[in-house]
Amino acid sequence: MDAHTLRTRPGCMLSAAATVLLCWSSVHGEILVDSFSDADAVWPQTLATTGFLDQLEGPLDPNTVLGAYRDTRFGGTLALDVDEIQLGVFPAEGVLDYAASAGAQGFVALTYDANDVGLGIDVTDEDRIRVEIVDFDGTVGGSGGLEVSALLSDGDNEALVTAPLITAAGNYTVDMFLADLVPLDGDLPDLTSIEIVALNFSSGLGGDFRVDDIRFIPEPTALLMVGFGLLLGMRRFR
Repeated sequence: MDAHTLRTRPGCMLSAAATVLLCWSSVHGEILVDSFSDADAVWPQTLATTGFLDQLEGPLDPNTVLGAYRDTRFGGTLALDVDEIQLGVFPAEGVLDYAASAGAQGFVALTYDANDVGLGIDVTDEDRIRVEIVDFDGTVGGSGGLEVSALLSDGDNEALVTAPLITAAGNYTVDMFLADLVPLDGDLPDLTSIEIVALNFSSGLGGDFRVDDIRFIPEPTALLMVGFGLLLGMRRFR
């Protein structure tokens, strides 16, 4: 399948050389939220009736799961007794896998807050939250597609950013820009002290998908400046 990039707003165009520098330097400012390469629950789990299931995992490897705890809720509406929703985290593959029968539509909510302690992370240098979606197979009869959103909270104020609806089958890089955060009530959260990061995935009837990776990505211009600085340093050294 072709890979697609979804953004909450248009991104800038970079030259080929700038793109290479960006790719080389991007790892230095990223904040990993979840690579799904660690789990301690019994997966997969199956929902066979309308409702939801909760699963708290941790402590997990903090290098692979932000705050070392993953709080998962998944559920939905099942039209028939034979319908079901199944969810699994598979560390060997590094994916979260959601599967729904033709008469089931549901959601997955992932919360990272260090088991209610709070993350206390500074995301002021971050530009976006990037989610890698793979193997989305579309929905039955075009029933809604796949919606991805992210919530940030400093403990007092919350804000939400939502990506454009995914309607066609395929693999997607979903970018949700922090500049597009909308406060749910009151003010925007303090980005120097984010305590809660939450992701929500909502899929229409029979829409299966996998999540490969979730991370904060720094602002590209800052990365380019770092890259060009390193390049100039290499030229002087030579």
